[in-house]
Amino acid sequence: MGDEESIMNVATPKKREWPVIRVFVSSTFTDFKHERDVLHQNVFRKLELHCRARGFQFQAIVLRWGVPMEAE
Repeated sequence: MGDEESIMNVATPKKREWPVIRVFVSSTFTDFKHERDVLHQNVFRKLELHCRARGFQFQAIVLRWGVPMEAE
């Protein structure tokens, strides 16, 4: 059974029921864009599944998300 299949068998906790692991990503408006995109598209979901399988919640906090383009 693959990691993802075994993770799907783990119950999803209610909010705040399991300890939370938070990753904060911060950068200026123009640098680190490519890296943020890669983290969002390829890494955060894997970390979420990895943490959940071990009894933790994962939260990615990217401080650039939600900032309007005009702010650049």
